This record gives sequence, structure tokens and C-alpha cells, in this order.
Amino acid sequence: MKAIIDTNAFVSGIIWSGKPAQIVSKWLSGEFELILSAELLAEYVEVIERLSKNPELASHWQDKLIKKATFVSVTHTVDICRDPDDNFILALTLASGADYLITGDKDILTISDFPIRIVSPATFLLEISSRH
Repeated sequence: MKAIIDTNAFVSGIIWSGKPAQIVSKWLSGEFELILSAELLAEYVEVIERLSKNPELASHWQDKLIKKATFVSVTHTVDICRDPDDNFILALTLASGADYLITGDKDILTISDFPIRIVSPATFLLEISSRH
């Protein structure tokens, strides 16, 4: 199973506890394949560093993501989301053929006409646990 984790959910899982942290743990244990693009990786690293105020933590996660995630090149753009800054993650989701886009972003969660499941962290955890 392939999933993309929006920056808000991934960084929450790195810095804080709760459902996003459980998702990061499930990825690290190999329960699903994390899909990234160079743009999403850069955003993860920038936000981890800014929120944690810890460049070493950001560097650690950058190295781990480069080694463990699957990278996809995005060649097309989309104009679907109310927030145009979120369109790149939707384009990545389509380009990758991911099974899930995990996000807490209301602008993305409200998109109803999308061929790939867009779910909250809580919904993803329920669905992944029902597969096991």
C-alpha cells in the first residue's frame, strides 16, 4: 500500500505524539510505502527545522526519508484545491498512483471528486488496522 502524508501530518508525527506519530511509526516499521517528491521532502525539512528549531533533527529526517521513502517525479500540474499551494501534493498523489493521501488540511479533506482516497490521520489508522 502506498501513501502520501501531507506536511502537517508528517511533521506533527515527528515533533508531537498522537495519531500522526502512530502513522510515522507504521511507515518506519514497513506497514506502508511512503511516497515523496523532491518538493514535498524540501517542505518537510523546512517545516521540521522551523517548528523544532533543531537543524540536526531536520537533517536526520531528511537522510531517513531519502533512504526509506519512494520518490516520484511530478510532470503535470493540477488546479483542484481552494488553496493553490496545496495543488502540488494532489499532483504528486495522482502521479504516484498512491492509495491514500493523509492530511489534516481542511482545504484538501473537503475535496470530494478525487480518484484517490483523501483521509485524516485517524481514518487512515482505522483503515490500515482493518487490513491486518
